[in-house]
Amino acid sequence: MPSTTPSFYSLVYELTDDNTHPLTEIDIPCYEVNIRCLTNPVYIGDGANMEDYLNVGDVLTLPRVNLKEILIKNYAAGNNGKVVVTASVPNWLTDEKLGG
Repeated sequence: MPSTTPSFYSLVYELTDDNTHPLTEIDIPCYEVNIRCLTNPVYIGDGANMEDYLNVGDVLTLPRVNLKEILIKNYAAGNNGKVVVTASVPNWLTDEKLGG
């Protein structure tokens, strides 16, 4: 029987162009996610709304979200941003999809 205890998943995403990108290409449902902006501000949103942004050092916390549905984009053209993402995810997800 799969465990219902959450695990943690983290990634670093660095933009290399001025297009909008999802944080991940696969579905990663999360109980909660923290997104911290490390270098250069980034827009963040769901694609339809990209008006919110993170400044360097800002941390955005979102409950019950899928990482694939969170998109980021450089705030200023040519100033590539980098974010660190830490999420609490179901154990079954880390075992089945993320390589445990």
